[in-house]
Amino acid sequence: MVKKKSCDVIISDLPYGVQHGSKGDRNSNMSRSPIGLLREAIPAWYHVLKTKGSIALSYNEFTMKYEAVAEVLEENRFKVLDEAPYNSYLHRVDQSINRNLIVAVKA
Repeated sequence: MVKKKSCDVIISDLPYGVQHGSKGDRNSNMSRSPIGLLREAIPAWYHVLKTKGSIALSYNEFTMKYEAVAEVLEENRFKVLDEAPYNSYLHRVDQSINRNLIVAVKA
């Protein structure tokens, strides 16, 4: 639905995996971790971003760790911006949500 290399920025608030689970495909088990959904979405997001386009994602640090999100991005040819002001955002929302942000650029 979105034209290849047509977006400058993609911003997403990923599922927090607190109340609802998700399935990567029909044959997989229900999971609260949205990492499977992220693995499926990132290749498509890569193709719709322009060269040097950016992606900013917020997620629940209790269900996905920064390192795991960074790994998925890097596996898909993104460069994670892991220096200030792009890192160390961690924000406690409530007892089940620690919101974090990650920013990456299409390499």
